[in-house]
Amino acid sequence: ISNTRGCKTTCNGLVSITVSCRAGVISGSDNVCVGQTITMTESVAGGTWSTDNIAVGTIDPATGVLRGIGALPGGTWVNVIYEITPGTPGCRTTKAVLVKPLPAPISGPPSVCSEYCITLTDATVGGFWSSADVSVGTIGSATGVMCGVAAGSVDISYTDPTTSCSITRTEHCARSASMASRRWVAPFCQKPASPQAKPSAAQTSP
Repeated sequence: ISNTRGCKTTCNGLVSITVSCRAGVISGSDNVCVGQTITMTESVAGGTWSTDNIAVGTIDPATGVLRGIGALPGGTWVNVIYEITPGTPGCRTTKAVLVKPLPAPISGPPSVCSEYCITLTDATVGGFWSSADVSVGTIGSATGVMCGVAAGSVDISYTDPTTSCSITRTEHCARSASMASRRWVAPFCQKPASPQAKPSAAQTSP
C-alpha cells in the first residue's frame, strides 16, 4: 500500500475492501396487458433482469423483455429487478409495473356465412369491437354484430377502454349459397335461414 508520498508500507493484518456500484435507472412503460410484452432498458450495462412474482410477469434475464402473465380484475403490480453484482450494495434497482387483465373471452358463433350476420358478445361491459380485415368481415363497434363479406378468416377484437387491453378471436367466414360462385359452399351455409340476415348499414354502424 502506498501513501500520498509514494512510500510503501507493509501490512501484517487483513485489509478489508468494500466494493460498491450504482445500478442506474430502469426505463420503460409502467404497465402491460396480460399476454403482451414490453421492453425494459437500463442506463448501466452488464446486469441481469428478473421479477419478484413470475405468476404476474416474467422477464428475459438478458434482453429485458417483460411479458404480462396474470392479473386480478383491477390489475396487479410486479417489481422488475435489475442486478449487476448480486449481494453488492447499490448494484440492484427495481421498477414497479402494473399488469392489466384482459377482457372476458368473446362469446358467439365461430363462423358466419358471407352475406349474413352473427352477434358476438363479451361479459366485460363498456368495450368496443373491431375487425382486422373488413374485406372479410365487418363488425359494429358498439353492437358486436359481425357480417361476413367474403370467404376467409378474420381476427375480431374486443377492447376494454379502461385498461386499453384487447382480447382477440379468429372468426371464419364461409361462402354463402346465394353467392354467384358456388364451387364450394360450407355445409352450414347451405341453409341461409339459420344465420341472421345481413342488416342495413344503420344497424351495423357503431
